[in-house]
Amino acid sequence: MEKERTLVFIKPDGVDRNLTSEIFAELDQLGNRIKTAELKEIYPHIIEKHYKRAIEKHGEHLKRKLVFFKDKKIILALYEGKDIIKKIKDKVGATDPSKAEKGTIRHKWNDGESFDLAMQEDRFIRNLVHASENKEDFEREFDVWRSFLGE
Repeated sequence: MEKERTLVFIKPDGVDRNLTSEIFAELDQLGNRIKTAELKEIYPHIIEKHYKRAIEKHGEHLKRKLVFFKDKKIILALYEGKDIIKKIKDKVGATDPSKAEKGTIRHKWNDGESFDLAMQEDRFIRNLVHASENKEDFEREFDVWRSFLGE
């Protein structure tokens, strides 16, 4: 099987908790990090474009929750390697940190967060990191972020 690429970003909660180095140390064991970019400000239209499918699936109320990214920093990374999408998704863990398996990033650094709590508090879920789900999502997401990665 040939090498594939995937997109990862450390979300504002991971950056704010100073977990960037620890998260990248775990992910770097899985494949080659070929590009990294620090974004000190994310324009609303960019993050809305990234989460377009989620907004379509879960409704417009998700769009207003994207304020989670306003005036916050994220760290983008592009990884390459054999089966890298699956390897990174497995290491990151379930979207809901309360359901993430032991040994995953979202389990290891979960501070009591859960999907239910985020819904109860009417806010975006704090799950530290985003990783592309599959090749199709990578291609779509990469189109959103490519200019920030110098591609």
